[in-house]
Amino acid sequence: QSISRLSVVSELEDQAGATVLDSMISDILIEQAATEAGVTVTDADVATEIVAIESQITTQGGTLDEVLVQQGLNRESLTKQIRMQKLLEALLSSDIVVTEEEIDAFLEANGPVPEGQEEAARAQVAEQLRSQKFSTAAQSYVTGLRTKANIQYLVNYK
Repeated sequence: QSISRLSVVSELEDQAGATVLDSMISDILIEQAATEAGVTVTDADVATEIVAIESQITTQGGTLDEVLVQQGLNRESLTKQIRMQKLLEALLSSDIVVTEEEIDAFLEANGPVPEGQEEAARAQVAEQLRSQKFSTAAQSYVTGLRTKANIQYLVNYK
């Protein structure tokens, strides 16, 4: 028995329609905000990030293509994700500040650092705190964009 393309699309919409639509809306809103702010991300910026990711995966004995397949992605979707990430980073970079006091508090709360590794530990903690702050700020920023936007849904997914 054959399965029509319409049946497949209908099933996909039922399973992930709302999630995919929300993601697409967020991407458009981020792109619009970046355009308004004069923020751009070049193909070279994205390519540099992909090379860094690929290098890290290769160091661990894998390939980027294998990891992408495991995650249900391809290079095009990875490129799009990186572009959105970089746009958000550019839009929010001035809002993400990690202080020495925050690093000190984190280190104090999470136990002693082995002697001689203080500088590396501080750098790692700073990056972790920056990443956490960025994630929170990005969620809040996109929520704000969605709140201000005039989004008209022509199809309501469950």
